[in-house]
Amino acid sequence: MDKKAKIGVIVGVIATPVVIVLAVGSGGAGHGDYLWARVFYPLLTFIMLAGAGGLVVPFALVQYPFYGWYIGRCISRQQFIRLAVILLILQIIPMLIMLL
Repeated sequence: MDKKAKIGVIVGVIATPVVIVLAVGSGGAGHGDYLWARVFYPLLTFIMLAGAGGLVVPFALVQYPFYGWYIGRCISRQQFIRLAVILLILQIIPMLIMLL
């Protein structure tokens, strides 16, 4: 693993607790709208709505470290188009669907 990928993982590990607190906090003890959960974890929200709630937790913990690793890996190889397409498919398109 090269240096940029390691830095990406570290940033992802640091960001994960912040994102989880925002996502869970937007639920408001069951009385909220879960907006931040739908923004930060759109694919996992789909899975949770399908009834597999317990399976979501491990994936929520590794999602942003994985994104950091992937971004660092692609930037170090100058593969910006591939990075944009993959992140668009994995994050932005499902997020827009969840927000509708």
